[in-house]
Amino acid sequence: MLYTVYCGVTGGRSAVTGVEAINTPVASGVPPVQKPSPGRIVLYCLGDEGGTRKGEVRPAVVVALRAPDPMAPNLQVLGDGPNDDFTAAGGHGGEHTWSGTVPFGVSDKPGTWFWPPRV
Repeated sequence: MLYTVYCGVTGGRSAVTGVEAINTPVASGVPPVQKPSPGRIVLYCLGDEGGTRKGEVRPAVVVALRAPDPMAPNLQVLGDGPNDDFTAAGGHGGEHTWSGTVPFGVSDKPGTWFWPPRV
């Protein structure tokens, strides 16, 4: 059911059912887990392909999801121009590199991806 939300309670009638919904508490709980999908931007903690920059964080684009784990996408990791030379590691032109079946992790664990923080 859809309701108009005002400060934690709903008010008015449902746009879908027309049912009165004044002062009905909004469902609470843990929001559903975000899942990566092609085109989404995530952050990647550089692994061995980072060379001397291993452990630094770079943006990455989700390019594909492979079964069985949708939380381990294939990524195109964007480099910092000439400061990151991915040529030896990935052979994709030096400014970006492909990384496959990347596990979800945290910002300080090399070779993992994580969601950008909300600002």
